[in-house]
Amino acid sequence: MKLGYKLLAAPLMTAVVVIAAGQINGYLQNVQAEKGLASSQVSLDLFKTMAAAQQQMAEVHAGVYRTVPPPPARSRLPMRCCRSSTANCGGWRRRGGRGPCTAGGCRGGQG
Repeated sequence: MKLGYKLLAAPLMTAVVVIAAGQINGYLQNVQAEKGLASSQVSLDLFKTMAAAQQQMAEVHAGVYRTVPPPPARSRLPMRCCRSSTANCGGWRRRGGRGPCTAGGCRGGQG
């Protein structure tokens, strides 16, 4: 073997090893990327399922409130008191409708 081939053998062998290592690294990264993509796809499917379930729950929740009638209005007593005498109606406002009212027809807020 001539000296020129002996001097070129080491760099060529290094280049072959480096290229082979790069190919192996690329293959392994591709495998990991595919696993990550599959995992992301599963997570996305799970998210879509959860969003659909949440939407269904919201529709049921809204449907329940559409079927429930509104609560009856509070006693008409505060309205009568305020209509009969606006000056004596302050007790109702201060006590949330349970206070004494001195207007005619009121019995201390008990209708």
